[in-house]
Amino acid sequence: MDFRQRRGEGRLRLQAAVRQLRLFGRARDGVTAIEFTLLIIPFLLIVFSIIETGMNFTARQVLWNATQNVARQIQTGQVRGSDLTQTRIQTMLCDQIQFMVKTGCEGLSFNLGTYSGFASVPNRDILTDKGYLSRTGITGTNGTSTINQLNVLYRWPVLTNILYMTDSADAESGTMPLFSTLTWQNEPFPN
Repeated sequence: MDFRQRRGEGRLRLQAAVRQLRLFGRARDGVTAIEFTLLIIPFLLIVFSIIETGMNFTARQVLWNATQNVARQIQTGQVRGSDLTQTRIQTMLCDQIQFMVKTGCEGLSFNLGTYSGFASVPNRDILTDKGYLSRTGITGTNGTSTINQLNVLYRWPVLTNILYMTDSADAESGTMPLFSTLTWQNEPFPN
């Protein structure tokens, strides 16, 4: 094969490649697949974000209801004295949110405090900068007509909300703090 034949074959290959490129540009067979590929990622991000937001809202409401129910039992004197222990309150809270969380309520913490008046009830610095309760357990002695505050925190595992994970201080742990607080005065139940 001489030089001219090789050069002619090279030119034919180049022309064939240019022709294939033009045909590819005009072809409409794969447009739907390409459009689907480009649109499915943002679509799924939006769908999963909506699902995660709905689950988060539901979990917050369940936590709020559990806080109210436990506080009501303390307020009316159904749970008091030696029955009012950290383990008992943890169990009461866990029993009410158990259907939405892992067994044992890992990530659930609370603080029950008794105060001399409504003015002394903390309304700042209840949570640390990292989203944890600044105090946990039971502080003060709960009794008839006392002022109390119950703070409940659950570390909700974030599953799909990528937008939350990219801009959150909690992204390292993969959780979102769900917080509920309630302040009340106990009823004058008999000691």
